[in-house]
Amino acid sequence: ASGLAIDLPPQGAGVWRSIVADAMPAGAYELKLKAKATGDAPVRLKVAIEPGERSQAPLAEAEAAIPTTGSDSVVTIPWTTGGAQSFRVSIEARADDSGARLLVSAIKASRVWPIVAGSPRYYEPNSGGQPE
Repeated sequence: ASGLAIDLPPQGAGVWRSIVADAMPAGAYELKLKAKATGDAPVRLKVAIEPGERSQAPLAEAEAAIPTTGSDSVVTIPWTTGGAQSFRVSIEARADDSGARLLVSAIKASRVWPIVAGSPRYYEPNSGGQPE
């Protein structure tokens, strides 16, 4: 099982932040994160798209409870960009009264196609092995 693993002690938390990425072309996007939790209690997960400048408010965020069934859960965060702002992805996981382990096996950002006729097209890079 490869990916980003976060081991959580009882009442503990773990945080991961990506490096700052260049701005995406202007438009609407979705970030999908595939995660699996194991342990005795669900893991509380908070995922955020943050601007490159840490002093600013998040561009988008989502929270989810990942059950410890051992099956994959997908968290989706929609966001919009004007095409000029760099960003980073932040993942925060928390355990309540018992320990748990969270494994993030895939993260993918994709463009939500515009509905307006005549809008320029943006082609996604190869996304083999990414969450659907």
